[in-house]
Amino acid sequence: MNCAIIKETCVKIVIAKADAIIGSESFRDLVGSGSADLIQDLMVELHNARPPLRGGNEWTKYNVNQLLELCIDLGLDYDGTKEMLQSRIAEYYARKEGEGGEDSEEDG
Repeated sequence: MNCAIIKETCVKIVIAKADAIIGSESFRDLVGSGSADLIQDLMVELHNARPPLRGGNEWTKYNVNQLLELCIDLGLDYDGTKEMLQSRIAEYYARKEGEGGEDSEEDG
């Protein structure tokens, strides 16, 4: 695992937990009083703009963080480059299609 993956995973967690972070008492202390409103607005926008992670072809437009999250959700290895993640996901969906199943949400 390299630092880029750790960083992207941390960003993913922060975005996923944006509501809790923004609502915490220590949020303003963490970011400083001068920039708290800007950072809060940015976190809210990032959180709200995040597309739902689903199957189909929309994953081909995902950034690395979204690909990582989808790999984790599908139980796939999430270490590697963007191209490696895309390849794993493509193989997963090709295998699912070959099995006759299309709904990835029930693989749990």
